[in-house]
Amino acid sequence: MPELVEVEIIRRGLESKLIGKKFTKIEIKDPKIFKGNKNKILNSKITKIERIGKILIFCFENNFYLTTHFKMSGRFIFEKESKNFGKTHNRVIFYLGKEKLIYNDIRRFGWLKVVNEQELKKILKNIGTDALEISFEEFEKIIKNSSKMIKGLLMDQTKISGIGNIYANEILYLARINPKIKANNLNNKQIKSLYKSITKVLKRALKFNGSSISSFITTKAQKGDYQKHFYIYGKDGQKCPRDKGIIKKINLLSRATYFCPICQR
Repeated sequence: MPELVEVEIIRRGLESKLIGKKFTKIEIKDPKIFKGNKNKILNSKITKIERIGKILIFCFENNFYLTTHFKMSGRFIFEKESKNFGKTHNRVIFYLGKEKLIYNDIRRFGWLKVVNEQELKKILKNIGTDALEISFEEFEKIIKNSSKMIKGLLMDQTKISGIGNIYANEILYLARINPKIKANNLNNKQIKSLYKSITKVLKRALKFNGSSISSFITTKAQKGDYQKHFYIYGKDGQKCPRDKGIIKKINLLSRATYFCPICQR
C-alpha cells in the first residue's frame, strides 16, 4: 500500500503538471472506483493538490474536491509514460486537452470521490495529524495517553496519519525501540528519539523517490529506490547494520514486523 511518502511523490508529480489546468472529460471505466458527480469538477481549474496522510485531494476553483485513497495498488500515470503498462487495469481516465491522466488500480480497493467542502470535512474528520506536520507536543501526548503497542499506534491513521507497515518498521529500528512495547511505557528520551526518527526516515525515503516493492510507480511510471536503502524491512536473517544481532521477522497485528533483538530489546 502506498504510504505517506509514495502519496507525496505522486502529489508532487501531479502538481507540477496540473495546476491551472482543467479536466475536459472524465471516462469512468469502473463505477466501483469513482463516486460522486463527475460534472461537478469538469472544466473547473485545479488550484491546488494537497495530501493529508495517505489521502490525496485535488482542489478546484469552484470549491469542489476530488479525494483519492490508493489503498493497495492505486496509482496515477500520465498517458505518455504508461506505454509499458497494460490498459487492463485502467479504471478512470481524465482528459486534459490532448493529454490524459490515468487512474490505474490492479486490485480495485482504491477510491476516488467528488465532494463539496462539507463532505470533505467528514472524510477528514477521523484522520490524525500528518506524520510530517505533527508537533512534538501533540505527538508526546498521543504516546503517553495510549496503551497500544507502539508499532500499532504509529500505524493508527486516526492518531498519526501516513505511516504504514514499511515505515513503521524503519522508524522503530532507527529509534532503537522494540515494536511490541506499549506506547505509554516509553520514557521521555525514547519519545524524543521516536519523533526525530519519523521525520528522518520519511524524508530519507522521499529523497529516494519512495519504495517500490509491489505496485508503486510515480506519475512518470518510474519505480522508487528506497527499497535499496531499507535499514531493516524485509531483511530477516541478515545481520543488523549496527551490531551483531540477526534481524528477526514476526507477525505482529497481522503484519510482517522486522526488528533486531539486540538493539531493539
